[in-house]
Amino acid sequence: MCGISGLFSPNSNLPSEARARAQSMNLAMAYRGPDDDGVYENQGVVLGHRRLSIIDRAGGDQPMRTVDNRLAVVFNGEIYNFGPLRKELEALGHRFKTRSDTEVLLHGYRAWGEGLLERLRGMFAFALYDADKRTLFAARDPIGKKPFYYFENSGTFHFASDVNALRACGLMPDKLSPEALRLYFSLGYVPAPHCIYAGVRKLEAGHALRISVEGIRHWQFWDIQPEAAPGSVAVSENEALEKLSGLLDQGVARRLISEVPLGAFLSGGIDSNLVVASMARVSQDPVRAFTVGFKSQGRMSGIGDERQAAIKAAAYYGAQHQVLDLDEAEDDLLPRLMHPLGEPLADSSILPTYLICRAARREVTVALTGDGGDEPFGGYSARYLPYLMEQRLRRLLPEALLSPMASGLHALWPDSQSLPRPLRLKTVLRNLASDSIKAFYLDQSPLRCGEAALNPALRMGADPALDIMRALYQRTQGWDELNRALYVDTRLYMCENVLVKADRMSMANSLELRSPLLDQDLVSYAFTLPAALKISRGECKYLLRRLAEKKVEPSLLTQPKTGFAIPVDAYMRDKWRARVTAQLFGANTSSNTSSRSSPLEAYLDMDRLREIWRGFLAGDTKHAAFLWSAYVLSVWIQEFHAKPQGVYSPGP
Repeated sequence: MCGISGLFSPNSNLPSEARARAQSMNLAMAYRGPDDDGVYENQGVVLGHRRLSIIDRAGGDQPMRTVDNRLAVVFNGEIYNFGPLRKELEALGHRFKTRSDTEVLLHGYRAWGEGLLERLRGMFAFALYDADKRTLFAARDPIGKKPFYYFENSGTFHFASDVNALRACGLMPDKLSPEALRLYFSLGYVPAPHCIYAGVRKLEAGHALRISVEGIRHWQFWDIQPEAAPGSVAVSENEALEKLSGLLDQGVARRLISEVPLGAFLSGGIDSNLVVASMARVSQDPVRAFTVGFKSQGRMSGIGDERQAAIKAAAYYGAQHQVLDLDEAEDDLLPRLMHPLGEPLADSSILPTYLICRAARREVTVALTGDGGDEPFGGYSARYLPYLMEQRLRRLLPEALLSPMASGLHALWPDSQSLPRPLRLKTVLRNLASDSIKAFYLDQSPLRCGEAALNPALRMGADPALDIMRALYQRTQGWDELNRALYVDTRLYMCENVLVKADRMSMANSLELRSPLLDQDLVSYAFTLPAALKISRGECKYLLRRLAEKKVEPSLLTQPKTGFAIPVDAYMRDKWRARVTAQLFGANTSSNTSSRSSPLEAYLDMDRLREIWRGFLAGDTKHAAFLWSAYVLSVWIQEFHAKPQGVYSPGP
């Protein structure tokens, strides 16, 4: 796990200060790779690398080049199948100098060109320079674990693993993108290819690019596209369980290669337990499992404590188990996270995720996680069960009748929490008045109650977030409705929120996370399965739960998963109230006056925001997600955007 950066000019030599710029970019992301750094120069190119040594610690330094100096690469991530690829390349006559997975990229490119991408299994972002063709070839892994940011300036292509490294080159545009801000308020994150900075782009998951004298060519080299629609090929539950079990063991085995201490996160949920149970089966060494808990249940009391369940589970698997105590009193943590994030991210679980990674890094350098069990397998009951219920209602009437009827009823129906729960139909009627994907989007968007607070420049005619979601949805014509929604969540929410959080918070602590449930082959298989093997009779993650019945500690099957999202509603009303008020409206803690201008004044209608804030403090919860998004953006502007570029170092 590392950080990469570089500058490339296909038409001319770089200016004399290019090396200094590359070194500044390298220094700015030292936390991604604290073990070593290096710079490569050639005609029109400078490549930079920060290394977190995992495999071939002695010989795997980067930038790595071929003996003839015609190819050079900087690489962030892990190629899990580098062993078989190396044997295949050696049979073709290639000779290796190191035991590093990085070298496979150089020889693989020489043997197969861009076809190399189809053979890789891993998490990666890399940039490979070809001196003979004077081209730069870059790619990002299919699932989207590793980031790749870039921009052009005066004919020179600049790239890096994070925004702060790009800022360090001194040439990155510093104007915020109105479209990205709208996306952020709509989703709580900024999805690729967009970036919060206008003129900066992010390479999308499963995409590659080539820069040459002819310009930049982008293409998608992988997507979740089974040969037939999910469920169209008959498979029994037992067959699916056997296949899934084998793929999970394969995914775990691929991720156990390491020359540094390796362990796994173990909670009370079935996903991490499936991973640890598989590790116990395929590993020759005892599994090191880590569970986190808070020293007391006072501060972050909304976060469940799963220590006792995990202790029992670890004993069941024969794992070496350690409980890591977290300090729940770090109320000032959020501002410190803006630097490694680089962009605003309104996922409150970034806070405990950072603390978990910091605690784990004191014991291991690599940790396996249970990420990836929810999106491909239907794990979010609050997202998918209402959606499926609405889909059943849609089949009762033709859309030409249903939409106007639901729209009329929605306008008349009272919006009151005092109604009996079966009569709280305002949201259902709103959704039935919309098409399926718009209804799914409206249920997830924090903007749905706060759009009136956006300044006119951000209130665009079309909603870019809905457009992105609709485009993804349209790729799955002919699929069942559940798998269509899961595909959208996997390609959007998981890639651009869940995995961004995992990468930024782990790398902020120089910790590598590996996710066996996101193995490319396993994810591909998940999308061949019918909806009935994902949600059955109201039970989410049906197939994973049946697999868990065979593999995990039995008592876990009846224990609810509590998760790590903090109770931001209660926090903003109570112990963080003064801080949030001051951050949203200025230094004065009164929400009615401001002695210092708010960082949000250029983007939000402050009078409308005060009205929303007062309603929230009075008990109106529907704006909580929007207010949290606004708060995080304000902190990000103040702590990152408005400050000079600096060097981040992890906390104690």
